[in-house]
Amino acid sequence: EAMDASPESQSYYSLNNFRSILDFISNLLGE
Repeated sequence: EAMDASPESQSYYSLNNFRSILDFISNLLGE
């Protein structure tokens, strides 16, 4: 759990989440 609280993990998670959202949107637009 200490790992999840680290800033590096937080920013990595945010970036990953952002990419997932972009991917989701491009999939919607693609269809």
